[in-house]
Amino acid sequence: PRGEGIYVAEFTPATEGQHRVDISWSDNPIPRSPYNVQILPHFEPHKVIVDGPGIRSGVPASLPTNFRIDTREAGFEHLDILIKNPEGLLVPNKIIDNKDGTYGVHYRPEDVGRYTINVNYGGIPVNNSPFNVKVDPIGDPSKCHISGPGISPHIQVGEEYTITVDTHEAGPGAVTCRIRSTHGNDLDIDIVDNQDGTFNIFYTPHNPGNYTIKIKFGGQDIPGGDLMVTAGEDKYDRDHIQDTLISRHVPSQYRPVDFRLPVGGGHLGDITAVVRTPTGKMHTPGIEDNQDGTVSIKYQPSEIGLHELDVFYQGQPIAGSPFKFHVDQVQTGYVTAYGPGLSHGVCNEPCNFRIVTKDAGSGGLAVAVEGPSKAEIQCKDNKDGTCDVTYWPTAPGEYTITVKFADKHIVGSPFTAKITGEPRKRSQVMVGNQSEVSLRVMETDINELHATIRSPSGIEEPCLLKRLTNGSLGISFIPKETGDHLVNVYRDGKHIKNSPFRIHVGSSEIGDASKVRVFGQGLQEGYANQTNDFTVVTRDAGYGGLSLSIEGPSKADIECHDNEDGSCLVTYKPTEPGIYIINIKFADKHVPGSPFTVKVGGQGSGRLKESIIRDRKAAEITHIGSQCELSLKIPGKLTA
Repeated sequence: PRGEGIYVAEFTPATEGQHRVDISWSDNPIPRSPYNVQILPHFEPHKVIVDGPGIRSGVPASLPTNFRIDTREAGFEHLDILIKNPEGLLVPNKIIDNKDGTYGVHYRPEDVGRYTINVNYGGIPVNNSPFNVKVDPIGDPSKCHISGPGISPHIQVGEEYTITVDTHEAGPGAVTCRIRSTHGNDLDIDIVDNQDGTFNIFYTPHNPGNYTIKIKFGGQDIPGGDLMVTAGEDKYDRDHIQDTLISRHVPSQYRPVDFRLPVGGGHLGDITAVVRTPTGKMHTPGIEDNQDGTVSIKYQPSEIGLHELDVFYQGQPIAGSPFKFHVDQVQTGYVTAYGPGLSHGVCNEPCNFRIVTKDAGSGGLAVAVEGPSKAEIQCKDNKDGTCDVTYWPTAPGEYTITVKFADKHIVGSPFTAKITGEPRKRSQVMVGNQSEVSLRVMETDINELHATIRSPSGIEEPCLLKRLTNGSLGISFIPKETGDHLVNVYRDGKHIKNSPFRIHVGSSEIGDASKVRVFGQGLQEGYANQTNDFTVVTRDAGYGGLSLSIEGPSKADIECHDNEDGSCLVTYKPTEPGIYIINIKFADKHVPGSPFTVKVGGQGSGRLKESIIRDRKAAEITHIGSQCELSLKIPGKLTA
């Protein structure tokens, strides 16, 4: 009871649909009883409405935009928003709950290109999700001018720096900036619009090393806005760097760089590479095929500082790309380090680099490796002023390598090494498509028998004996040649009655890979940690074995589901993004289009996403799992 003559009845519906509520007073129905109540599903993603300028093509780069989500008719569930830029990186967004079942989503697209906006309700995409939004450039970046102490080549750790961008004559648009540290992490920055045609960028370097700065206006590069600065701990460090820079123009003073990278499954002509120098120049390195599933990328530097190496397979970045490496002089008078282990490596394989301490004076040397796994470190003193360091990473990911001499970071430290998984992990499955032939002979116990089949060319191999549905003895085999075949069936080493049997194979029975059809989104693109699929149709291709293999940065679980109509649905689930190669063979030959190169997007473990939960009491219409209330004011005794 809720007071004199007032009762409240509550119930929780378990199913959707029409429900009947009977209310009686002294065993007699009250007026208008029974009541009919329509129970809707707990949530209905297809009823979510998404609209606004932020999901329509033509959004101007660098300017904030938004869109609206209406869930009032969709029930109660989690709302997930995931926005990715053209490079596949997550874009920050702000969700505003209007407290009425609607939400506003705000984001700022910094780059020109196609953005992907995923809107899920209860983990299920809403209508038209994902939304593909084309972001267009705006303004004239060539009219922008950059100045300020923040663009000085050498800066101090722990101090705040300012970069001023003058956009008076550049037209509409805004300034965006990204500053990336030696670790590969983006630095926190503040961009202030001074409302006078200028913008100020504030940043503070917290660790020694190199920082890449990219400044854009209206989503486009500003002249001089792609630069690198080096942060030192004190004046001693910067003086040594400056002394080194004096002789930058002498190429022979820099150690050559040699990368050995796994790219198994491809041809040398499919692989391209480019090196970006600290001053922004683009160089093309040499590429050599090692004939073991790896290539060597060789480059002779001509500048000091942090370089980036981009490696592409058929135009798509390989796992770990871009790789970063620091270039120093051969003889500097202070401690330096070089070698492949400072920039890249392969999981469960030794990674090596060398530290040179010649002419550096006395001081303690400290080396540390930090990353996704504990890495055993060994240091060998070569007794010539150098030492070789080897470490063994056991998990893929980014590792930070710190090298200190006399308690100070050496130039380039800390280094970042990208460790990839084992070279091109391979997943494989084979499906048999065999011909069944009756030998027209009855045998009571086939377990005592074994058989071979000899082809017209004289090749003899074992074949499977089985009892057919009509009770007679039969064999299963994959025909590879046309003509007469001889089947030998033995018991205790002797031919059974009528053995050998002669069977004829026609041309229509030979597996023909060219007649196999394959199609599906999973052969064009895929997503990490999601099930991707494609279909293989062999009904017109004769008899043959179907083999499937997938090579890439991670192992991909493969399943083949027989549709029982001469086709099968193939699903695979990789765990890491990157370039994957899918080989499909029928009768030991590639089907048309095989091997397929598939770019797998998304992220591995730990994907970031914005998620909110809202609660709302039921109104006139109730939903499964929500509590329903009926308020009645009736004098006397009530039963329901």
